[in-house]
Amino acid sequence: MEAMAAARGQIEDILASLLATERQMRQEEIMDEIVELAAGENAARSLRKSRTHSAEPTRGSFGS
Repeated sequence: MEAMAAARGQIEDILASLLATERQMRQEEIMDEIVELAAGENAARSLRKSRTHSAEPTRGSFGS
């Protein structure tokens, strides 16, 4: 009986460790996705900003 109880305890410990590892890996995947989305948004903003600035006429370019 004691051996079965000890084995069950070891299995529960291993399972808890595996679940914690799974949660950590999923959290890292989510963080990577958030960083990727943020980087894409920053790149899109920079692109829009550069297009806006390049489309604006410079001072003194009319009739000079």
